[in-house]
Amino acid sequence: MPPEGPTDARVVAEDRSPQAIAAGQRIFRFDTFGDEQFWTDTARLHEVIQSSVSPTTALSVGLKVDADAIPPDIAAAIKAGQVDLNDPATTVTLLKLNAVVGVQGTVETVNGKDVLKRVGITCALCHSTVGNPSRKA
Repeated sequence: MPPEGPTDARVVAEDRSPQAIAAGQRIFRFDTFGDEQFWTDTARLHEVIQSSVSPTTALSVGLKVDADAIPPDIAAAIKAGQVDLNDPATTVTLLKLNAVVGVQGTVETVNGKDVLKRVGITCALCHSTVGNPSRKA
């Protein structure tokens, strides 16, 4: 299937319309360019995350959470200490909410439990910075 829109790289690079900027931001934040095949089928990263990567661990190694992607009720529960941030299941929930910057997960509910089936990495994993609204200056 041919690409939609202009194919001349110069024209695309010069397009600074709100639509083009939004599309670029979506690609940067969410597009894995198909790398799930490596991270899931070869590296089996989804199994490691599901069993061993808590939010505390993820944050300690530099992963970031998009606070805007977390529903207000869940954010309130986190702030109130009602969410176990040492439980890998919480990481899977954050992936299901698209709240882990640079990591895309396919999460399915199996027998009432969220299971991480596939994982991919986006540009945002290495090339983004975020503020930390939970820290006090």
